[in-house]
Amino acid sequence: MLVVRLDYSTIAFEKLTGIGRYVVELSKVFQEMSEVCLQGACKISRWHRRKFIARHLPNVKIFSIPTLKTAPDIFHAPDYNSAYIGKAKKVVTIHDLATFHSHLVDKQRLETAQKGDIQKILKNPKWDAIITISEFMKQEIMQFFPNLDKPIFVTPLAANHKHFKLCEKKNSQPYLLFVGNLDKRKNVLGLCQAFEMIAPKYPDLRLILAGSQEGFEAEKVLSYVAQSRFQKQFIFRNFVSETELQSLYAQAWAFVFPSFYEGFGIPILEAMHYNLPILTSANSAMQEIADKGALYINPYDVMDIAEGLEKIISDENLRKMLVTNAQKRLQFFSWQKTAEKTLQVYRTL
Repeated sequence: MLVVRLDYSTIAFEKLTGIGRYVVELSKVFQEMSEVCLQGACKISRWHRRKFIARHLPNVKIFSIPTLKTAPDIFHAPDYNSAYIGKAKKVVTIHDLATFHSHLVDKQRLETAQKGDIQKILKNPKWDAIITISEFMKQEIMQFFPNLDKPIFVTPLAANHKHFKLCEKKNSQPYLLFVGNLDKRKNVLGLCQAFEMIAPKYPDLRLILAGSQEGFEAEKVLSYVAQSRFQKQFIFRNFVSETELQSLYAQAWAFVFPSFYEGFGIPILEAMHYNLPILTSANSAMQEIADKGALYINPYDVMDIAEGLEKIISDENLRKMLVTNAQKRLQFFSWQKTAEKTLQVYRTL
């Protein structure tokens, strides 16, 4: 049996982030595997918050970092920010290198430790392997770190399909749905500009923007919409619950995700589960994830986004084809498969 200690510092909070969800779903599958003895780890600085870890993952023994207790076979850090230096074989998951794209990131964030910490952990000889979440990300890591002397493994993510409830669409007001922070790299401003171009033709159509309003340059999006003559057709939903999010997916007319940069793109899989036609970007990891299950646009061309919105709204044959293709593509992703691929990495080490 392989003793695996997974860093749970990212789930020492009441609400889960994307990385936190990754940790929880991975752990749930590991708990059902007879060949894995799963343990948790938590930084000393968050040890007082370990009650939240227990809420998300009960029945997992938790150790502090650092610890003098017997080392596990594998220590897995689910992000770049880990302080473990014990004798176990050490694996780190890198989800994206957004901070290496300076035009998409807040200058202050660039000057903080994030970019430096990623460089530090990837160049540290004490780390034995890297896990990343898409082939696109593997190529990015190799591009920015051409002299890297560690193996890189790809373990694609999944969406929480088991928790989603399918329901019949009601005859409510039609809307397009975007899910994500109002962050520059999500290209929300470009989406709003494109939607404004088609708004006169579809006065009953709404664009719902579901996600935090605290992203980089979010104020530009809010200001733009506040001054738009089509302001009433934009709807902001800040910090929606999982239940609210499911309802938004279930009743949407289409899912629109013209991001500039994604290491993976879990919302694409979520939209697929709800049989939504999808419009997304022909860049970074989006094509790899959606394959033939999405309509692709150039996120740097507002006119192209607007034309894509027009197609996905009006072309019924296109909508049906995208949904059919997406259902086939969705079968390639599950947390079970993510965990099995991750276990293969552990065994390799």
